[in-house]
Amino acid sequence: MGNPITHYNESHSSKPHKKKSQNKRKYHHRSHKEQFESNKKKRSVEEGEVSGSSYVSSASEADEDTIDEEILRVENEKPDHDTLSNSEINDTKLSHHVILPESLSHNRERESKKEDEKGPNNKKQRGNSWRKGGWRRSKKRSKRGSRRSRRRRSSEGSTVDDDDDTVTNDEDGNEEDDYGKSAAAQLALWMRLKYRATKEGFSSRRKTQEGKLSLWFMFLFYGILLWHFGAFVHSIAVSWVWWDVPEADTWMWAGAVTNTSFVIGVKGFGRVVVATDIVEDSRGKYINKSSIVFTDSIQPSPGESVRKVFVTGLQPETRYYYALSSLELSNFYESDHNTVYDEYRGVGTVKTFASHVQKHFRMAFSSCSKTGSRDEIFNEIAQEQYDMFIHMGDMHYENINSPDFRRFQQAFSMVHGSEPQRNMYRSTALTYMWDDHDFGDDEDGAYAPSMHAAQRSYRESVPHYPLARNTSDGAVYFAFTVGRVRIIAPDLRSELFPYFRIMSEEQEEWFLEELSHAGDYALVIIMLGQPWGLDYTNGADQWKGFPKTRKKVANIIAETHRNGLRRRGTNNVTKAGGYANVIAIAGDDHTAAFDDGTHMDYSDIGMAGFPMVQAGPLNQVVSGKGVYTTQCYGYGLEHGHHYGTFDIFDDGGEGPEAVCVRVRIIGQGKKILYENNMCGPLLSRGTGGDYYCDIEPLPPHKMSLLIAASFFFTVETLLVTALEIFRFRRKFHKKIAFHSYMYILLATLIVMGVQTGLVVGGYVQDRTPVNDMSDIFVILLVITLPTTLGLAVWILFALPPICSFTKPKQNEDHFKRKRRLRFSSRKRRRQRKLEREARALEELIKQQQQQQ
Repeated sequence: MGNPITHYNESHSSKPHKKKSQNKRKYHHRSHKEQFESNKKKRSVEEGEVSGSSYVSSASEADEDTIDEEILRVENEKPDHDTLSNSEINDTKLSHHVILPESLSHNRERESKKEDEKGPNNKKQRGNSWRKGGWRRSKKRSKRGSRRSRRRRSSEGSTVDDDDDTVTNDEDGNEEDDYGKSAAAQLALWMRLKYRATKEGFSSRRKTQEGKLSLWFMFLFYGILLWHFGAFVHSIAVSWVWWDVPEADTWMWAGAVTNTSFVIGVKGFGRVVVATDIVEDSRGKYINKSSIVFTDSIQPSPGESVRKVFVTGLQPETRYYYALSSLELSNFYESDHNTVYDEYRGVGTVKTFASHVQKHFRMAFSSCSKTGSRDEIFNEIAQEQYDMFIHMGDMHYENINSPDFRRFQQAFSMVHGSEPQRNMYRSTALTYMWDDHDFGDDEDGAYAPSMHAAQRSYRESVPHYPLARNTSDGAVYFAFTVGRVRIIAPDLRSELFPYFRIMSEEQEEWFLEELSHAGDYALVIIMLGQPWGLDYTNGADQWKGFPKTRKKVANIIAETHRNGLRRRGTNNVTKAGGYANVIAIAGDDHTAAFDDGTHMDYSDIGMAGFPMVQAGPLNQVVSGKGVYTTQCYGYGLEHGHHYGTFDIFDDGGEGPEAVCVRVRIIGQGKKILYENNMCGPLLSRGTGGDYYCDIEPLPPHKMSLLIAASFFFTVETLLVTALEIFRFRRKFHKKIAFHSYMYILLATLIVMGVQTGLVVGGYVQDRTPVNDMSDIFVILLVITLPTTLGLAVWILFALPPICSFTKPKQNEDHFKRKRRLRFSSRKRRRQRKLEREARALEELIKQQQQQQ
């Protein structure tokens, strides 16, 4: 009978292994000691007493298939560590032999019969078992394979020396070697084969687990990147980059309204029609032909300039509608249609004023809107149909710094290219006074190269009241009357010289003269254009930079007020009380606030504290400073959408008490931010309120959004950093996380960088991005919240199995000690059982040696 090791190696290539599901059956055999005694008795009966010099082994009688079956029994058991090391195998040299369990030979006949019944499937099963990881190892990966191959060749009678293991043939033809004669070596072989079997089974399961985790990591990683890509595309798709500001080919607006006339500015050609009635249906508004009171024809012009149409002979306090028809006059009255409408031009409306006393006058005012803004606040103003809208400058932000007249015409066309703005200017009468951005460049004045082109464009394109300087060029200041209300509009750009003057001596004289006659009116409204109540700043282009001129204006208001009080009740004063009723409106500053006169008095005698409303912006980034009696409305990181309104009630009585004013500051969505009802006298009635215009960056709910977005971004950064460190320390983790976690953080930073660049670029270019500065935090929260949750789920459910079959790079002894502490009680029991079996076999060997 040959060496059992040789039988094992020869049987390995031909004996297929069962599938794992078939190998889970446990063998309930007797202990090694009982098997040894049983085998000893059998051999005593059949062959006689065992001689110490002869080699007898039941394993030699069992062929190689039985050994394979026993090894497969432990395939699915997870290994703890090597039961016996190589040093223990080499050092243990006993002269007697171990008798392997006899149960190995009892299973041979049953397994052989089963394999015979399987027939053709046996070959397929053998192939599957080989691919799933058989017991044989490559010669390059195992020294034992090389030794075993040499032992097989030694069966022909040759002698091979391999590391002190010799194979020889005795007289009877039986093989003998030192390795086979070592009982401890046979024990070690059996134990190591068992360890290799369980290790291979665990490796197979680990590879399956690795594949699943790799698949889930792929879903997580590319899902997060796809989510970031969606946010990136959305940021670009809704930004100002794709937002074009078209120029309207044809547009109209009306202004300079009196009790019997108004002026229409028209770009285009056709027939201007004015009527008192319209017809509305689902398609829009139409002028009723039977109510037409005025028509005028406009012929095409080569320069496509704006033409003015003066509509006269109208009735006081009557609402009129105007439109531009493409029909010729001869065909107009012969047409079968009873309405006039052009879908490209629309219908506008104005209301003439009262001849003497305007009992109720509704006006709105504001400033500062980006070029071609399509904000909804313009439609909200249009729906109210105010009697007048006063625009206090910065109608567009083209910042024209060249003497090109056509550029100013194009800028007005871009304003009307916005449908919401076009609707607003057609819904009411316009009164307009420019500021720096629609006069020239930022903070420009009389030295601006665009001054003459701007003045020409204003005179030709804007429907304005008669100018105080009735020349072809020069400043465009004016004043007009609505009932018993006087409105004064100085020009603070055409004659501005920083450090020197804000207006010329001629305009200053006219301005002071208008204020000195305030007693002739029931109420005086001053279009200051710029903030009034700010501390002196040398070189500023606002009132705060010209304290001497500001004091002159305040002194004339105070003197007029004092003189009116002295002459009141005498024959030297008019019945109106405007000497005590002065109120101002201002723009330029991108905020909305109200002061009741407490901080507006810069006179020497202290009787010129007039109320003032700071109104704006229509659509611009909020900013502002100063002291008011109310807070400043708006938030620094958002676009502001504000305007002010006056509801003026005049009962026609004597004295300043006859006029009452309802002041409102309205935000987007028609939200009333501030309201105050005041009746004359309005001057010197300050309450002493002191509120510094401190602009908050964000509203409370968006501030909470910012905090949440910052928190999740911080958490995402920490998680990515921790996972990346873990990935480098755990070598096996790199097989699963085949991409760096830093790519996720980089994607977040790219999206935020692009979004921030688009918003800031929109601010610099004075365009209107759909995403506001506060919306950056919305996008940050949208991308960081799912990312953080995904990484947290990955840490909770994926890292534990990774840690179970990976280890840090440490020395083997330290790892074994650390791993031994983590063993469960079941594993420890299994380890102790194997050790007991090994000790029992050693005891049997010693007893056998002593008996012989």
